[in-house]
Parts: sequence; structure tokens; C-alpha cells
Amino acid sequence: MDFTQRNRTIDIFRSFTMLLMIFVNHFWNATGIPHWMQHAKGAEDFLGLADFVFPAFIFAIGLSIPYAIERRYAKGHSDLSTLTHILARSFALIVMGVFLVNTESGLQRDLFMSLPVFELLMFAAFFLIWNAYPATGDEKKKKLYTCLKIAEWKTGRKAVLVLAVLAGLNIAGIVAHRFWILSKNMETPATVFFWLSSFIIVYCIFQSLVSAGRDGIFKVIRSAGTATLTCYMVPSILYALMGLLHIRFRPAGIWGILYCLAFAFACVGITALMEKGKIKLKI
Repeated sequence: MDFTQRNRTIDIFRSFTMLLMIFVNHFWNATGIPHWMQHAKGAEDFLGLADFVFPAFIFAIGLSIPYAIERRYAKGHSDLSTLTHILARSFALIVMGVFLVNTESGLQRDLFMSLPVFELLMFAAFFLIWNAYPATGDEKKKKLYTCLKIAEWKTGRKAVLVLAVLAGLNIAGIVAHRFWILSKNMETPATVFFWLSSFIIVYCIFQSLVSAGRDGIFKVIRSAGTATLTCYMVPSILYALMGLLHIRFRPAGIWGILYCLAFAFACVGITALMEKGKIKLKI
């Protein structure tokens, strides 16, 4: 397996996961969402659709790691350079996370700006600092960008192996469920076994489509997999704009589900436009 080449299946898996993440995270703007789509409550012995999304994203990250590291080695980067790059990316994510999490609790009352304005300025800073600026031979543009920064699937034995792994995971999950409940919050062994089994099945389906040349149906959400961090930020930017403009409505039932789905696709579409316009977070 050549880890220096981009894996389209991982991109599709990540795109699909990001679309679902935005979809389920928007449920708070609707009412009457079916129980099976939501997160399980407390110690409830249950896994809803929403309980699979974030673990699936972590699964996609794990799949991407060997490709990211091998691509750096293929470009001639040393072990030290690669380690420094990993630490720098981790630091950037921590900084973004601190700001994002703390805005959820609001701002001090004596601050001279509203929360939506602060959030929009925060996201503007993220993109100015960590945007994937295009390569250019123009020295003026180089200086400007610098200033802004500172401010393979096969049948046969592999198929048998995959089926054996899936069978093992599901049997382990059934046995573990006799001792632990299914719970995302508690991260029980039974839950982890069923998560892994589900993710491997979905990944294999996507891999089969890629191998058959039928992955074109996923082009509409491609940017969610190639500009994932940007896509993750877009819903929060829209929430800030909606708060600033006092836009708020909560459709119910099937209309609420369709609204959340439309919002998710809109976020991916905005990400695609931003990526086309060379606005893309890359750390």
C-alpha cells in the first residue's frame, strides 16, 4: 500500500462524517427529532445516530495519520521536522479549541462588543493566521501572506480477513453487552466494538465505490473531506451571523429534519466556495 498517495476513500469517509456531524449538531434548532437520531440520554442503554458521528470522525483521523506522516517523509522532511509539525498542529488546534469552547459560556458584560461580533472576529483571525495561502512567485504576495500568518482494496484473502474481523468485533460486542450497556458517554467496551464494526463496514462500502469508479456521487460533499477544519468552523460562523441578525426559527418534525439536512449541505457548499477562493484553514 502506497501511503504517499491520497486515499480517496478516507476523503469520502471524512466528508460523509462531517456532513453528518453538522446535521446532528443542528438538531437544537429544530423540534420533534426522532429519538433514534439523537444522542442517548445519560446512562441509557442505547446508541443513536448522533452517538456514532464523533467516534467516526476520530476513526477517520486514525486512518489518515500514516498517510500524512509518509507524505512528509516522501517530501524529504526529517523525523525532527515531522515531530515539530505535529506539535505545531496540536498547539494550533488547542488554541482554536480554547476559544471555541469558552465562547459557549458567553462574554463578560462589560466587554465593548457582542458575542456574535466577537465570534466573527475570532473566526477572521483563525483564517488570517492559518489559511492555506497559495504558492506564489510574487514577492509582495509572499510578504503579505507572511504578515497575515504572524497577525487499496483487493478481494480474496483481504475480504476474508475483513469478514473475520467484523465477525470477531460483533461477537465481542454481543458478549460485552452482557456486562456493559451501550453508551457513548461511558465509552463501554460493547460500544467500542460496535462502533468499530460499523465504521469498517461503511469504509468498505466507500472503498468498493471508489474501486468501481462510482464515487462521483460524493463530489458534492468533497470539500468537507479536503477542507475539514474549514468546514467544521462554517456552522459556528453562520450561528454568529444569525445571532447578529437575530435570525431564529425552529421547525418541527420532518421539516426540522429537512432544515438540519439543508443546513449541513449549505455549510459544505460554503466550504467548497471558500476552498475555490483559496480560503482554507491548514495547520
